[in-house]
Amino acid sequence: MVISDTEAVYLYGLDIIAQQQPTRLYYVHDGLGSVRQLLDSSGDVETNYAYDPFGVPVAGGDVPNPYRFTGEAWDAGRERGIRAPRFIQSDRRLPWPWAIE
Repeated sequence: MVISDTEAVYLYGLDIIAQQQPTRLYYVHDGLGSVRQLLDSSGDVETNYAYDPFGVPVAGGDVPNPYRFTGEAWDAGRERGIRAPRFIQSDRRLPWPWAIE
C-alpha cells in the first residue's frame, strides 16, 4: 500500500517499509516495532533513533520522519504519539467515593 502526505510518500507492507522524499529511505524496526534506523538505497545509515521507556525520543536525526516509537506517528508539537490520550483537565466528578483526592 502506498500513502502520500505533503512531505513524502510511504510504502507499507505489514508495517512501514520505506519513505520516498527526494531519496528513498528504508525503515529498520526493533522487536517492538519502533523505528531504530533509516537506511538509504545502498544500505548506509542515514539516521538512528533511540527512545526512553515511555517512548519519548532521546536521539534522532535530521531526516523528517513521523513514524517512531512502536511504529506510530509522532507529533512533535505535542511531544507524544498521536494515539496518546489527550486529557485537557481532570474530572472532579468521580463515580466512586474512595477515589476522591
